[in-house]
Amino acid sequence: MQHIYEYKTRFDLPDDFNQAIGKIMVRHAYIEAYLQQLVYLVADIDPMIGRAAFREPRSPDRLGLIEDICDARGIRWDEDARIFFKAFKADLRQATEIRDQLAHSRWHYDEEEDQWGTENLRGKHPNNDPRQGPTGKKRLRPEALVWDAPTLELVVNALEMLIGKLTELNQTIVDILEKASAKS
Repeated sequence: MQHIYEYKTRFDLPDDFNQAIGKIMVRHAYIEAYLQQLVYLVADIDPMIGRAAFREPRSPDRLGLIEDICDARGIRWDEDARIFFKAFKADLRQATEIRDQLAHSRWHYDEEEDQWGTENLRGKHPNNDPRQGPTGKKRLRPEALVWDAPTLELVVNALEMLIGKLTELNQTIVDILEKASAKS
């Protein structure tokens, strides 16, 4: 197999790839918009004011923003809510990394292996011995990530599961806000 930097960049992905990647982008955008609405809810501001006043960070950072606003307002999370929130944040971080990989990477096709892939430019290669493969920063020697249509559909399904959990996250936050309001 060739090193990825020897591949030619491609844009003519198969239709099933394009369809799945489009689903991933739309679902991720939905999650981002939903989370931003939760930021406005926790901050107790009108969404129009919020759009003018708040930056719109990456999805996992929006969850951090929700935590920070709750902390600034003296709102405490019970243990069940904290566990749910932490798990949701970890799942969202992983989904966002995959989304970013698909959206911002160059695609290539390996004719010899009959595989489509993207470049991973983040981090370092795990080994220090050049006889075992590339070493050093992936930015200098990109890692090939192989994709196929079933794997992309798994990502779509994972995002749909996260979307399903948004309602629970919303209710958790509403419950926390109501408890805090009752104490005031």
